[in-house]
Amino acid sequence: MTRVRAGQLVAIPISDRGFALAQVLWLSRRFRNVALIGVFPGLRASASALPEPDRPFASLLYTGSQPISRGIWPVVGLLPLQAGDGPLSLRRVAAHVYLADEAVRVATPEDESQLPEMDVLGAAAASLKLARVLGAA
Repeated sequence: MTRVRAGQLVAIPISDRGFALAQVLWLSRRFRNVALIGVFPGLRASASALPEPDRPFASLLYTGSQPISRGIWPVVGLLPLQAGDGPLSLRRVAAHVYLADEAVRVATPEDESQLPEMDVLGAAAASLKLARVLGAA
């Protein structure tokens, strides 16, 4: 099993259309096996020899870390996180707003309309969602 680390680049298979390239941005210590990944725009033809990724991210996803640790999504590289990556984990969890593993406040109606909810997707659901986001559906 692969140890999952922030900064790793992973290749996510998107049916028979290719691979999405994503970077592990955050790993939770509070919510077991939860990772935030940033998915770069476009599909790649193969999981190897991937070009340098472009920013900004096409999508942010909360997913389990198991697809990475079990090799379903192979690790294909490592990039340092950027200074602005930390606040990307701001989200709603139940009735609270979290930043990384810290509850920062009770969610307001404004938070409910503006912040993403932490919906943790498995490997298959993440691939389907990314196929739609990246135009490969």
